[in-house]
Amino acid sequence: MYDNPMEQTDLLFLIVLGCTLLFGAMVFVLSCVYYVKKGHVIIVEKMERYFGTFGHGFHWFFPFVYHRVGYYAVVPMKKTIRLVNGRKVLIEYQIVDPLKFHYIHTTVEHFINNLSLEKQDINLDIIKSNFEAIGINFISIKPID
Repeated sequence: MYDNPMEQTDLLFLIVLGCTLLFGAMVFVLSCVYYVKKGHVIIVEKMERYFGTFGHGFHWFFPFVYHRVGYYAVVPMKKTIRLVNGRKVLIEYQIVDPLKFHYIHTTVEHFINNLSLEKQDINLDIIKSNFEAIGINFISIKPID
């Protein structure tokens, strides 16, 4: 039936092997693509050292060498936070320096709670000056209860 001396099972094996390798290559290439939404940034490290901050769009990074270590919104955000004393506040802020904020290794909730533990009479000026130190622009804070 075939002019080629290759048997039908050998041909089938090569087709399955080729499809498997092609599928693996596609998964490998697509796993290297990062999509960053508008108003967000990603922080990428190369070999565990800062490589760059990338904004909106598709970005391709070779795996095992480059790692996305942070994904942050750089638009104004509102968040409800429960303080250590049990009160709730609505805080509005914007990350203006994602790199500084990422390497501080904190969250806004944790930062405000630590600040309120350190300073008993916390006011807006203290919050504002401390937020600038971690790369955040403080907009407003309102008690909820």
